[in-house]
Amino acid sequence: MKTTSIFITLTLLLLIGTNIIGQEINKLVVDKIEPFETMRGSTADIVQVLPGERIIEKTSLNGKTFLFCTEKNSKQTKNAEFSYALDNIVALTSPDGYSAPKWSPDGSKILFTKMNYTGLFVIDLTAKNKIIKLNMLRGAGFNATWSDDSKSIYYHHKTADKYKKYKSHTEVKSINILTGETTEHSDIDVNIALNSITSRVSAKSNSDVIVYLDKKTLMVKAQTLDGSKKWDITKDGRYYGLVLSPDRTKVLVHKNGRMFVYAIDGSGLISSLGRGIANSWSSDGKQILFLIDESKDGHAITGSDLYLTNSDGSQRWQLTNTPYIFEEWPDWSPDNKQIVFSDVKTGTIYIADLIKNPKGD
Repeated sequence: MKTTSIFITLTLLLLIGTNIIGQEINKLVVDKIEPFETMRGSTADIVQVLPGERIIEKTSLNGKTFLFCTEKNSKQTKNAEFSYALDNIVALTSPDGYSAPKWSPDGSKILFTKMNYTGLFVIDLTAKNKIIKLNMLRGAGFNATWSDDSKSIYYHHKTADKYKKYKSHTEVKSINILTGETTEHSDIDVNIALNSITSRVSAKSNSDVIVYLDKKTLMVKAQTLDGSKKWDITKDGRYYGLVLSPDRTKVLVHKNGRMFVYAIDGSGLISSLGRGIANSWSSDGKQILFLIDESKDGHAITGSDLYLTNSDGSQRWQLTNTPYIFEEWPDWSPDNKQIVFSDVKTGTIYIADLIKNPKGD
């Protein structure tokens, strides 16, 4: 084991020490070595260059080496019998710092927030795209979600703790989009709902599964609504960005800038989808919308495009390739015929038709 570790270490150092730009990596290179970082400069203990990836940039910053890699080439995508594209792209809002749109279950409205998840807004597609401002609470837009009847928005609200000075308290609230009336939901455990409020709000029967992150380890865990059964979905931690599939049998998770699909029942990993950030399943659970963004300094976003992938990782399609629009946070309409997304550069919300074209079109 020690000899293998030394070999991997030497291999990695040799790669970094030579002219590796543009080279395709045909062997898995994994080791726990510092001070390496990957993707957008996010801290990572594991340096991982997957088979088929190409290293497109190697640079140093503050004594740390950064490797920026392309995604693994997908032969299945190139040979696919069809492709996907966006059509009839229309701006729903003016450029005003809007972000993270989410379609309502009935398809008539779209929820969104502002940069840094400040405030809650709803646009009514049936009323000439009228924008309704629900509140301007800081952080309210983080993981905010619709009620099943499309009448209310559930969100997190952080307030000062009246019993402890300099402490804050987070609670789950909902707001009715027609009346503006707010309701506090003390029955919802905020520790569970903080990273997976959608799975908690949509759970109705005692046997419905809720997914969440362990506060200490960031392992992905699950339990039934009534808490009678609890189990681990992943064997390790440091995950984030949980997205439950519509049929509640799979969960999409993120780690070190990459996407993974796990079985809800704890039976293990289903697929590894590569680099990206995803937050929307198709209604049949077979496909996932995601984005891949870029950053030259590890902080400011310098580019972003939208992609679609099969949830088993067999095929993926690039939907946008726009150097002047930084598309992020794509979300499917309930009928899967359209998507909504935001432009992080201008804060504009867009809507577009999702077109499936036969090969050659």
